[in-house]
Amino acid sequence: MNGTNLESGNNYNVIEDDMITGNIITILEGAWDALRPHLARTKFQPNALFRESIIYPEEACRETLINAVSHRDYSIEGKPIEFLIFDDRMEVWSPGRLLSTIMIKDLKELKGTHQSRNVFVARVLRELGYMREMGEGIRRIFSSVRTFELVDPEISSDQNSFVVTLFHKSIFSPKDVQWLNGFSDFFLSKDEQRVVLLGRDGRLLSTEAIIETLGIVDTEDFRALYERLHRKGIIFSAKPATAKHRKRSIPRFQIRPPQEAQQYLAELQKALFEVGPVQKLSGLNVVKSLRDRLSPNSPYKTEPVFCLRALGYISETFAPLPRATVIWNRGSETSISRSTSVATPTPPTLETPIEKGVVKYLVPDRGFGFIQVEGGERFYMHVYQLLNKTDWDRLSLGSEVTFQAGERSIPGKEKSAKLISLL
Repeated sequence: MNGTNLESGNNYNVIEDDMITGNIITILEGAWDALRPHLARTKFQPNALFRESIIYPEEACRETLINAVSHRDYSIEGKPIEFLIFDDRMEVWSPGRLLSTIMIKDLKELKGTHQSRNVFVARVLRELGYMREMGEGIRRIFSSVRTFELVDPEISSDQNSFVVTLFHKSIFSPKDVQWLNGFSDFFLSKDEQRVVLLGRDGRLLSTEAIIETLGIVDTEDFRALYERLHRKGIIFSAKPATAKHRKRSIPRFQIRPPQEAQQYLAELQKALFEVGPVQKLSGLNVVKSLRDRLSPNSPYKTEPVFCLRALGYISETFAPLPRATVIWNRGSETSISRSTSVATPTPPTLETPIEKGVVKYLVPDRGFGFIQVEGGERFYMHVYQLLNKTDWDRLSLGSEVTFQAGERSIPGKEKSAKLISLL
């Protein structure tokens, strides 16, 4: 659908209209095949300077489809299940009003309320593996949408239809997204992201505020969360830990600004590069070498090894993980210059041929896409593999790039691209 409303007459705005018919299994499989291409697409404005990625979670859409096929009123003839995909939302219209024993309120509160209109259809779909537990479909739809950090679906019912609406609208504002993007190299969990957002723009945080925002019950969970963020160099105590300031309600924690956090991380990466490669990062000499290379104010100065573990560079047994070995391998995808505190990719080597291709698919706000070379082969690309990270904002569909084939090789998946450069 071109726009946010269905028009008629001269303004009719339906771009594509597919009809799937057959038995229930044929409808499910055919409808899913027709629907999947619409779950992720990139829309460009005429000037090609601004772009918006429109993404709907696959699990939420599949559950919505199964729910519609399973629970529609088949006594209503001539009225199909309809998927209406607008610029800002997806509406799924299922013939037949909600059964009288089920309340919209209960569905929205995810109570697992259910009643099968078509008992045999539901049983067949469950036995074939399309459905799991009865009453869990709506819960899975909401859970999937929330995992993608989108606003909750809307559920409604009138005399003739039951409607589920999925929105492509982030729970985060543009400023929230911009702030979080500054911490992309720290691989924050969902809870860690929420704390970072809570402390956006220098706001002081209290223990009470963090606990209430995340719904934490056990204070040990709060301490573990704080410890992870502290070791990642992101949160710190802005006020002395006096008896007064230890009170839960007193704001005393602060989130380190993204630019400052990135500078300290780059310094730690440089230190790791200069002491490695080693089998384990647990010896006293290794710890001392790391500390000696960190500035006095570095949040990693006291416990550099535990900080590297929190950041995903080493394992629980202090053995190097791929993030560390990539740093140590100067001929690989990323290296740390000995003469600077900024992480910089190595230029292409002659060992691997340089390819030239065109960007054929792009999801800007998730940092990935695909490059296609002459002959049709596609390569997976990620923002971290750009030689110049600022080129990401200049990329668009059709952009020409050079790259080398990466080491990623997963059966059935595209090869990866590394050392990508925009032409």
